[in-house]
Amino acid sequence: MSALIDSYGRLIKDLRISITPRCNYKCSYCDPLGIIQKDPIGTVSVADIDNVLAAAVELGIESIRFTGGEPLLRQELPEMIHIAKQVYGIKDVAITSNASLLKRRLADLITAGLDRVNISFDAADPEVFSRITKGGNIKQVWQAIEAVQAAGLQPVKLNAVIMKDINDSEILGLAELSRELPYHIRFIEYMHLNNSDSKSYFKNFLAGKDIKAKIEAEFGELTALDTDPSAPARLFKVANWAGAIGFINPVSEPFCGACS
Repeated sequence: MSALIDSYGRLIKDLRISITPRCNYKCSYCDPLGIIQKDPIGTVSVADIDNVLAAAVELGIESIRFTGGEPLLRQELPEMIHIAKQVYGIKDVAITSNASLLKRRLADLITAGLDRVNISFDAADPEVFSRITKGGNIKQVWQAIEAVQAAGLQPVKLNAVIMKDINDSEILGLAELSRELPYHIRFIEYMHLNNSDSKSYFKNFLAGKDIKAKIEAEFGELTALDTDPSAPARLFKVANWAGAIGFINPVSEPFCGACS
């Protein structure tokens, strides 16, 4: 077996595959130009996934994450998961989803071999959530989150992209979800996209260190947890809380010497 090593000498064991550019939400930080109605020519097929995974396992890939867009818009997602888990024996098979379509499909995904779910969850307040997603139903998403927890897919990871004057008011409410629940609440710095306006980007950018400082000012010191050095998030914990709080800082800390 050959190893996949990048130009910085990092051993690559994780592979992220975007299976659609489509999404049923219209979050400004992700898709400023609006929703794409159908998959364009060249979108990855099930056969493509099979070919990619056949090569990936030969290069030592151990973790696969299917993303989008919204991967649940692909009806073939269970088949793709099955190929990864059951055919090629990938140790960790996950999806990143907005969870709006997840609850009714979760059983089929688990049967196919799904191990984990990362869920985009940018606000705990229903009005803010609806405004960011352009009409998303927070109750529907929260029911899916609870279903993932009940199914035993651990840890449940909730990802929040924080933007100044958009949802920075949600930082404390999101962090506090980890008080009683064993979730990983992960704050992600807002990244500039080629199709977003530079002036508005810098107006809305909030550094991870400032998010962390706001949480500590309210809830006390965050204690660092042992974290896989290849993972993008640095994890912390408030004393005696059930879950963890993480920070992914690709803008203010753009190089990770061990990330894969």
